[in-house]
Amino acid sequence: MTISRKKVNTATSMQAIQSDKKRFEGAMIPFILFLAALALRLYSAFVPGIIVPDGILYINMAKMIDTGEWGKITQYGFYSLSPFLIVILHKVVPDWELAARILSILCGSLAVVPFYWII
Repeated sequence: MTISRKKVNTATSMQAIQSDKKRFEGAMIPFILFLAALALRLYSAFVPGIIVPDGILYINMAKMIDTGEWGKITQYGFYSLSPFLIVILHKVVPDWELAARILSILCGSLAVVPFYWII
């Protein structure tokens, strides 16, 4: 009787190990995609001469938020969370452009993970 219990316990633990291995492998693909997206975004963010036009608008809006000029923000006609996040990141990174680039790199790279799960 004890032998059969050992076989059942061994089989159950083997199934658990295989299940954990599949879960780990399933989590590795989004992580690898994130790292690939991060590498591409890091490269493109620091290549000289690449400035995204809406990035300039976001930085200007972030500066208005930082100085308290809330009324001027409405003249742009669109609202985004990006300027608010740039203001928060600017507290850590003193350069406005660098703060915006870091935010773009992080958000763009992280966007790959839910996109992978959708597909």
